[in-house]
Amino acid sequence: MDALINVVVGFAIGGGLLLTSHTVAQGVIGFCEDEWALIVDRRAVVRLRSLLLAAGFLFILLGLLSAWRS
Repeated sequence: MDALINVVVGFAIGGGLLLTSHTVAQGVIGFCEDEWALIVDRRAVVRLRSLLLAAGFLFILLGLLSAWRS
């Protein structure tokens, strides 16, 4: 039962990151520009979004590996 919960949590967090990666990246970059007067180029948004996508896939993979190990 614990493995099933781990898979569901992995898919929920990973799927959430995958679905909202663009919005989150835009929001973080916008916040940094507004609060700290940083000048950020388009590549920073792409890098941050890529990082969020990788984190989403990693959560899904870890959930599946947890089920496989059990």
